[in-house]
Amino acid sequence: MQNKIYINQDFFTQVDLTPFYTLQGQSKRGYSGNGKVKGEFIPQKFDDFIGQEDSKEIAHTIIKGVKLNEYLHFMIDSKPGMGKTSMCNLIAKELNAEFIYTIGKQIENDEDISNIVNRINNSEKEVVLFIDELDTMEPKVLKIFNSIVQSFKYNDVDIKPFLFASATINKDEIINSNPDMLNRIHIHMRFENYSQEEMIKILQINCKEQYPNYKVVEEVLQKISLNCKYNPRIGLSLLKQYIIVQDVDKVFKNNGIIKDGLTKKDILILQVLAKATKPRGANVVASGAGLKEKEYCRIYEPYLYEYGYIDRVPSRIILDKGREILSKIGGIKLWKKKSKFILLIVHRQNLISEAQNR
Repeated sequence: MQNKIYINQDFFTQVDLTPFYTLQGQSKRGYSGNGKVKGEFIPQKFDDFIGQEDSKEIAHTIIKGVKLNEYLHFMIDSKPGMGKTSMCNLIAKELNAEFIYTIGKQIENDEDISNIVNRINNSEKEVVLFIDELDTMEPKVLKIFNSIVQSFKYNDVDIKPFLFASATINKDEIINSNPDMLNRIHIHMRFENYSQEEMIKILQINCKEQYPNYKVVEEVLQKISLNCKYNPRIGLSLLKQYIIVQDVDKVFKNNGIIKDGLTKKDILILQVLAKATKPRGANVVASGAGLKEKEYCRIYEPYLYEYGYIDRVPSRIILDKGREILSKIGGIKLWKKKSKFILLIVHRQNLISEAQNR
């Protein structure tokens, strides 16, 4: 099987998930060649998993259930980079179970499903099957998993009982395509936003485990924690870059971070809405910022909405906090040239919309 390369759209990095993809027998994480490669730090016990206290409590209930032969299938719903895979991996470790990882869109046909079933039935351990990005699975394939999860059967073949885990950043798409699957999942977890204090602890643990020969001063950790959108994946990427260049301001510049974690694209989005004379749909906002609508909705809007920069009513408007950040960075002056371009796009979109409504 060819390597599975997943594009982490929320922070524009490539992550090789082949070591996770165990359906063909790759059970070890990390590079197995002759060179030395420093992989990311993965919590090995729940004490090292910072934050998400309610979800960790639920995880202990799930673990206890499996030990009593009661399989509480679960789903984790959150933004990308919040630790969903790490949580599922910890549950598998506590159970001394085989952890089978795949992504929804990688399960395409009967052969793929049969590979999973055979892997489960041939395992001598408990099995945790984790399907990440469940919303990307084709609806017709997802429906097949209804009976697999509920009755442990596939094409009249019995499947050894296993724990089904899944994750999504777009639960509403599953609600629309296959709500029956959600009814067969016993526990639904929602990861909460991390606090600055939690982000600093995450960074400190990674410094200790990954970079013991580097001294990272508290001031740098504070700056990273305030400029990573309170997202562990982004924060750890910024930390890794800081270890290399030893200049946190240069790291922010390289990543287009302007202030409080907001990037140039975030600022462009706020500029579009600041110039709008009425609420705008996602497609208009995305077009004005030079984004695809899905990219805008998945990557940028959740943070801007959750942290009070914009609102959805249901169309998008900028809030006082959004205008305030534009004022702090120079607003119109800083983005004058780009603003003219944005206004032209928005004006063109308005003309198209008006023509369609006639």
